[in-house]
Amino acid sequence: MMGRASLAAAVFLVACGAAPPAEPVTATPEEATPTSDAPSEPSEAQADDPPPGAGDEAQVEGTSASGNATLSEAELQLVMQQVLDDPDLDRYFHLTKQGRLPLKIHAPDLPEKLKLTKGGHDVKFVDKPSSKKEAVLVFTRIERDGDSARLRYEYDVEGIRGSAVVYLKGGKWRLGANRVIEK
Repeated sequence: MMGRASLAAAVFLVACGAAPPAEPVTATPEEATPTSDAPSEPSEAQADDPPPGAGDEAQVEGTSASGNATLSEAELQLVMQQVLDDPDLDRYFHLTKQGRLPLKIHAPDLPEKLKLTKGGHDVKFVDKPSSKKEAVLVFTRIERDGDSARLRYEYDVEGIRGSAVVYLKGGKWRLGANRVIEK
């Protein structure tokens, strides 16, 4: 005979469209522990954050790992501008310091006609910095996944890295989240 907890679980599963269990569900502590045969899924934080030193080879405007479409040039411009316009990044850019304006950006394979602005000036696209002391915002990954775009970036001169998600909603790209991590 099924206990109340098992009966409640069976009713919930049936309501969700799953078949009820054939027998009461009971697990011993050994059975509840994940085994090495079952792959564990990474937490959201682990999935979003590359390990330190990752990102040396950037993926920009490429097909995402799930095989979804790339961003068009116009979409890429809108998505990147959303990240640059995030006020949370302003405190790291220090655009009033010498050598910081115009903001310098590096990302491999960017279209030549891409036009971005920050601080009332056009962004300057430069080669990959040769030193972590250079004030260059480096986009290490830009990928589209359906109606969202994920971007990863580093600004070594200020010791930060970040990840942003920009969503396409109602025909407009809007910044959904931008997480900045101080290294």
